[in-house]
Amino acid sequence: MATCSTRRAWSPSPVSRSALCSATHGAARSSTPATRRRKRRCRATTLLVLANVPIAASGGVIALAARGLPLSISAAIGLIALFGVATLNGVVLLSGVLDRIKSGEPTEQAVVQGARDRFRPVLTTAFVAALGFVPMASASGSGAEVQRPLATVVIGGLVTATVLTLLLLPALARAVLAKPQGAAPVPRRE
Repeated sequence: MATCSTRRAWSPSPVSRSALCSATHGAARSSTPATRRRKRRCRATTLLVLANVPIAASGGVIALAARGLPLSISAAIGLIALFGVATLNGVVLLSGVLDRIKSGEPTEQAVVQGARDRFRPVLTTAFVAALGFVPMASASGSGAEVQRPLATVVIGGLVTATVLTLLLLPALARAVLAKPQGAAPVPRRE
């Protein structure tokens, strides 16, 4: 295999960037309406999932204020754990919706049925995570000043994130994932 003397050390081969991009992503550089819609839908679902993060954070901070606890390092660590669970719940819900859309259901019906199908998994994930932090939230012994803020943030944030995921996220998904008027159906990739 011949190599170019000006090739960078990290480059796997002397292939140009555009050739590598089109080889790994098919005709990713083409700008067909179907490709643009697919990219738009991908960006939209990412933003929908990430919409859980600020709502979860606000719920955690409100819970801290309600209990009179400071925003400390342990509370910040609780926010990180909370962001993980909130993001996971958003992914679980939207994956059900997108699976139904890919199978050919109309967007509105896919959102309603997908949200119904994923209601129990999302609720169970949030409930079990919050239940695990209840002993820490009610701790009063040594180390409680570290445990209480962490648990309070997670429990409070999970309440708001779960409400967002189950009620607001399907409504946002219906608005964002709806096909524009007059758009041709997107062909399924196999």
